[in-house]
Amino acid sequence: MKKYLLTIIISLIVGFLFSIYILNQYTDFKGITVYKEGTMLYFIEYGIYNDYSEMEKNTINLENYIYHINDNRYHVYIGIAKNYEVLNKISDYFKDMGFNISIKEFYIMNDEFIKIIENNDEILLLTDDKVVIGEVVSEGLTAYEEVVINKDKN
Repeated sequence: MKKYLLTIIISLIVGFLFSIYILNQYTDFKGITVYKEGTMLYFIEYGIYNDYSEMEKNTINLENYIYHINDNRYHVYIGIAKNYEVLNKISDYFKDMGFNISIKEFYIMNDEFIKIIENNDEILLLTDDKVVIGEVVSEGLTAYEEVVINKDKN
């Protein structure tokens, strides 16, 4: 009986020490992100290209665009919206021009840029004029370059 009692006590002590060790491993645990930070914006993607020269050749007719390099590929975007109704309006504008586009969602944390896009969305909700739509979309892309991209470089 004494053999078993000693074995049980040693097992409890070892178990207790291991539990302390395991719990200490989680004191620095930051957790798993279950939500995205920032505001979701819709980006209208014009195309994906393997190299810069191919991208330049295929975007020569575009008035304004931005691009991101992801997985060594150039993703070209020609419009940005926050409001889904505005997104549909901009998409129709580009589809009427014969562009084959797709929609991507990104989370942006730049409050200044989000305010610009919200203002642009308000303007676009009130108009169906193709010229105004084109100008406002172009302003949004320029703002993205100035406020987000250039700010990240500094």
